Amino acid sequence: MKSKKFKNIVTAVVIVLIIIATFYGSRENNVKLTEDSIIIEGMYGREIPKNTITHIKLLEELPRVSLRRNGISIFSLQKGVYKIEGFDKINLYVHGGEKYLLIDSKDRPVIISYKDSTKTEKLYNELNDFLGNR
Repeated sequence: MKSKKFKNIVTAVVIVLIIIATFYGSRENNVKLTEDSIIIEGMYGREIPKNTITHIKLLEELPRVSLRRNGISIFSLQKGVYKIEGFDKINLYVHGGEKYLLIDSKDRPVIISYKDSTKTEKLYNELNDFLGNR
């Protein structure tokens, strides 16, 4: 009887942890610009030094994903490290939307997409200003 009760408790705890991780992982990542880097906050976040960025580009569609190396994929959400057409290892922060911001760097490239495409376009414009591309 104790063994069954213990299994039920463990199962309940695991389910709660999965729900929490899914909720946390599905939140859009905030992007902050510092003097010398781009900081992507949240799950699978990272810092990209300004001097490693080779170019940025606004894409109309996400290149074909061939492999999720580490991360989460639920419906239109793709977050983590992936292999996609043209890139062996890339960080995706994709929440749907119709525009995709590619930040290519000497380290590892990144694609960011928000549900609201105007937010993705706004970030693209901010990054162009940040990098002195205007």
